[in-house]
Amino acid sequence: MIKIIGRKILSGEFNLTKISIPIKSCYPKTALYNSIKGYRIFPYFMKTAAECKDPIERFKITLACLVSQPYYLNMFLKPLNPILGETLECQLVDGTKIYV
Repeated sequence: MIKIIGRKILSGEFNLTKISIPIKSCYPKTALYNSIKGYRIFPYFMKTAAECKDPIERFKITLACLVSQPYYLNMFLKPLNPILGETLECQLVDGTKIYV
């Protein structure tokens, strides 16, 4: 891949958006799976927020849940693109079902 980028730069074609990424550098799961992966933490935070009586603390817990979600999605490798018509269903620890 570095060779391809070097050739493009040296030939004067500086448009790096048209370089294909080799399959070896892809994460072995699809983008749909990665979108679900971030929601695994929701039941823990939402249960705690539901039991909290103070509205400010409830807001803080909910905000912490939303802010911590990208931590689970951060990865260096590019996920595979979903296949046309691909669906995914998931059941979280608390029994919540997610269909994507």
